[in-house]
Amino acid sequence: MSYLRWWIWVCCGLLPLAAQAEDYPSVEILVPFVELHTAPDERYPIHDIAEHGQQVSVIKRRARWYKVRTSEGKQGWVSDEQLRSSLTAAGLASLPETSSDYHP
Repeated sequence: MSYLRWWIWVCCGLLPLAAQAEDYPSVEILVPFVELHTAPDERYPIHDIAEHGQQVSVIKRRARWYKVRTSEGKQGWVSDEQLRSSLTAAGLASLPETSSDYHP
């Protein structure tokens, strides 16, 4: 019986995380690619890219940098300038302006 209670507790605890993942704004990359940095500064290395036509979820903002996640699960930091140059009009309108508007 304690195993069943534990399983229910685990499942109920994970549901808010699954729902929260869908709350992030999504944008389409319209330039050939954007660089995914390991941290929010151009001095940090580029570890991957998101290519033209890909959808990315914006999951965090820090100063002039956005942490994004691609549909393949790649994550990285994109500069404000690079991301804004590739947003659709609807995507640009949906991005919050302050870092407090994002989930940690």
